[in-house]
Amino acid sequence: MVPSGSVYYTQPTDGPALRVPVHGCLQIYGTHPALIQCQYCGQTVYTFPEPRAGALTILLSLLLVIWGCFLCCWIIPFWTNFGKDVEHRCPSCGYIVGVYKPL
Repeated sequence: MVPSGSVYYTQPTDGPALRVPVHGCLQIYGTHPALIQCQYCGQTVYTFPEPRAGALTILLSLLLVIWGCFLCCWIIPFWTNFGKDVEHRCPSCGYIVGVYKPL
């Protein structure tokens, strides 16, 4: 399935010409849903963002331990969405279409 309105490059071959889609712009993801055309299923949808613990989450947790919060305060970065990586999934097919990493 080829998305309509895309730019194409015809590749020279000995056989029939192949049409390869070329994506003109790079989608930049953030912490909120983004309107995209999924490269896997071709649907135009808003992504489903899922926060995941990443490098910044672990760094914040280590800084709390070093700062003297030994009891249970080091786990606070894992409970909040601040500083977490965000995986953007297509709600139609479920594939990861992009990732936002704050660090």
